Amino acid sequence: MLIDWGARLAGYRSDLTRVVFTDTIPAEIGRIYEVVVAAQAAGLKAVRPGIKAKSVDRAARDVIAEAGYGNEFMHGVGHGLGLEIHEGPVVAGRGEQRLAGNMVITVEPGIYLPGVGGVRIEDDVVVTAQGRRRLSSLPVDIRKMVLR
Repeated sequence: MLIDWGARLAGYRSDLTRVVFTDTIPAEIGRIYEVVVAAQAAGLKAVRPGIKAKSVDRAARDVIAEAGYGNEFMHGVGHGLGLEIHEGPVVAGRGEQRLAGNMVITVEPGIYLPGVGGVRIEDDVVVTAQGRRRLSSLPVDIRKMVLR
């Protein structure tokens, strides 16, 4: 089950997504889950001040494409967060804006297989002077995503 939720505090928004399982993990979903975890890690690693937002998208998208699922990732890798749930910068292939300190963005790659299911993992990240700090502490380890 893919769950996308958020919260609002003092007018500011959050946006998080995880996939949880109620029993066993189907093999194909398990495979794409691990690809999405690797893609998100690559996207997170790319976040730093001065980089164009589209570079974060490219870092995550390349991992998915190399695994053979490039056509199954149909949205940008993220967006800005603030007083609105979706605001600039656009973290996608068209994202020309450069990231700057204190910007908050999402990094949310996904793979969606028709007739099978999909996986998206989304976290909120603040751009710092040295790179980034992940604001959410939710696990991404697939073993922790099985509800018992």
